[in-house]
Amino acid sequence: MINIPRWHPGQSIVSRYQLRAHLGSGAAAEVWRAFDSLLEATVAIKLLDPQYASSDVAQRFLREARASAQLRSLHVVQILDHGLHGMVPYITMELLEGETLAARLERQDHLSPETLTHLFGHIAKAVAKAHSANIIHRDLKPSNIFIVRGDEPDEEIGKVFDFGIAKVAQAAGAAPKTSMTRLGTLLGTPYYMSPEQARGDLVTSATDIYAMGIVAFEALTGKLPFTSDNVGDILELASAGDLLRPSSVADVSPDFDAWFAMATAYEPKARFASAKECAAALKSCLLE
Repeated sequence: MINIPRWHPGQSIVSRYQLRAHLGSGAAAEVWRAFDSLLEATVAIKLLDPQYASSDVAQRFLREARASAQLRSLHVVQILDHGLHGMVPYITMELLEGETLAARLERQDHLSPETLTHLFGHIAKAVAKAHSANIIHRDLKPSNIFIVRGDEPDEEIGKVFDFGIAKVAQAAGAAPKTSMTRLGTLLGTPYYMSPEQARGDLVTSATDIYAMGIVAFEALTGKLPFTSDNVGDILELASAGDLLRPSSVADVSPDFDAWFAMATAYEPKARFASAKECAAALKSCLLE
């Protein structure tokens, strides 16, 4: 392990960013509020855990930062800068004021059909932008969807962030790669993993469509489509495509059951063809 001190308030990163407050931690990185002395603005900075600084995790971290920086959309959190602090990779991004969808659901259990379709349209635009650049998010979930206030009263904007385990889709004819990491864990969050992702098979844009289906189920019903909270059981259920019907846990229409079945179809090719098609079908079954 590289002997680098833990991050702390007041610490300077590459003589440009001064750490102000810790915002959160993930499996391999921390996010801080920081002051950017060059832009004279407050930003968010994501710092990889120093123990991974010389590993393939660090190489992937920077490679995917460069890929994510290409995504210019109102509905994707903007990457401002990336580089190395000593040997430790960092990414700076716009600082968001608001709350994650996960925090919203914790406060009010579920969303109305109107709110869900509104935010889902934004999520779909972000995912579509990524897919058009051959980027697959692989970890779409409520905690990676941020809700900010718009310019108009009561206007809310959904933004997708944390492309930290995103993958750039391989070129046709390239050797297949799995979604496993040398850390020995699956890339992604079990509840939102597609069957192919849970098995460690090749992932495609259909993997994100599946996750969008799980997010919509949770946001509308306040529950998850699994009969167990055990991670091993969840991965087994996902791998087998054995999910609960939305109408079995909440008062929703058969149309939403059908939409969910298609979004989370066991075979990737049976899912919606695109994120925008997925969102349009959701709006149709809930509001029209």
